[in-house]
Amino acid sequence: METVLTVIIGLLLLTAFVVIHEWGHFFVAKKCGIEMQEFSIGFGPKLISRKGKDGMQYSLRAILFGGYVKFAGEDDDPENNALNRASLKDRCLTVVAGAAMNFVTAFVLAVIFLSVFGGSLPAIDKVMPGSSAEKCGVQSGDVITEMNGLRIDMFEDLTYAIDAGNGSEMTLTVLRGDSEEHFEIPYELQDDGSYKVGLNGFNAVKCSYSFIESVGLS
Repeated sequence: METVLTVIIGLLLLTAFVVIHEWGHFFVAKKCGIEMQEFSIGFGPKLISRKGKDGMQYSLRAILFGGYVKFAGEDDDPENNALNRASLKDRCLTVVAGAAMNFVTAFVLAVIFLSVFGGSLPAIDKVMPGSSAEKCGVQSGDVITEMNGLRIDMFEDLTYAIDAGNGSEMTLTVLRGDSEEHFEIPYELQDDGSYKVGLNGFNAVKCSYSFIESVGLS
């Protein structure tokens, strides 16, 4: 049952994004004076259909999977205001508008999500005894905000920051309480031939972002 519910929710979310995509085509085409015949949510038999003041048919169909905009001239002889008779600029704008709306939607949702729910930063789980990290003063619980010259804005940034090491030392900036600490930790050769600094595992620590920070991260 849980799998079925997940699939249904996924399809409905996909439909929502498709409808937003098609609305992008619809909005720009209307501004460009390109004639359209129908804006439909879903496919198959019509459940609800109404003609708007603009002459467009707005439909809700039985299979709620996607949607479409039907342009004039697709099924018959092209009319004066059909898409294929529009200028190259207007056709390009209409086509690009769908994808552009998906980018705008993703951006807006990301800003809202980060502003409301925040994110997480990596905190050091353990510092190995006798390691170069311990000798430099790094402590368990330190929250990493920069590593190897890369800023850490969320936990996922850690993977790229670890790979950005120069092979000789790890530069590290952490938050410890209300203070910020900076370290330059030399890598040490291990028995297995690898080079490490002695940081063993990371925990995700919840953090919040301002609206401006959320816009930048998005």
